[in-house]
Amino acid sequence: MIALGDDDKGQVLELVRKLIALSKLERIDVAVRSYHPLLQQLNQLQAAHPKRLELAMEPAEVTAKISRCHFAISSGDSWSLELACVGVPQLVIVQSEFHWPTARRLEDEGVAVCLGENANVSTSVLKQSIHDILDDSWERQAMSRCGRKLIDGRGPDRLVTALEVLLHPSRLIDFHEPENFAA
Repeated sequence: MIALGDDDKGQVLELVRKLIALSKLERIDVAVRSYHPLLQQLNQLQAAHPKRLELAMEPAEVTAKISRCHFAISSGDSWSLELACVGVPQLVIVQSEFHWPTARRLEDEGVAVCLGENANVSTSVLKQSIHDILDDSWERQAMSRCGRKLIDGRGPDRLVTALEVLLHPSRLIDFHEPENFAA
C-alpha cells in the first residue's frame, strides 16, 4: 500500500510507476483523496494495469486495503501512525520537513525503515528496500509488533478519562460522620 497523505504533491504517481515495474509486487494499493491533483493520471495508470493497481479513496476501501497489505510506503505523516496502530510494517519516504520527527521515531522504535527525503531516494534503494522487507517475514512481524505496541489506539479513551477526572470535582469526605468509616 502507498499512503503518502495530503502532503503528496505528485510523488505518488512517480512512485507507482516505479513499483509497477517490480514483478515481485503482485498488487499495489494506493490511498488517495478524491481531490488529489493527479487523480486523472492515476486512474489512467490503473486502467492500464487493472489487475495490479487499485486506488482506494473512500474510508471503507482504505480500511479493507490496510487489513490485507504486507507493508506500506508512507511519508511520516498521520497515515504512518494509523498504519503503525494496526501493525503494518512501513518504508517511510519523507515528503515534508515537518514529518522528519515522526519518521525518525518510527524507525527508532522498529516500526519502519526511513529511506530518507523523497528527492534523495533512488529507484535502486527503493527496490532493494522492498525486496528486503518482502523477503524477511520475521522482520515484518517484528515491525508489526513494535507498531501496535507504540501506537495502541487508546489515546482518545485516555483523553476522555482525563477530561472526566478534571471536570468532576472530588467528593469531600466528612471524617466526623460515622457512616464514612463503616467496615
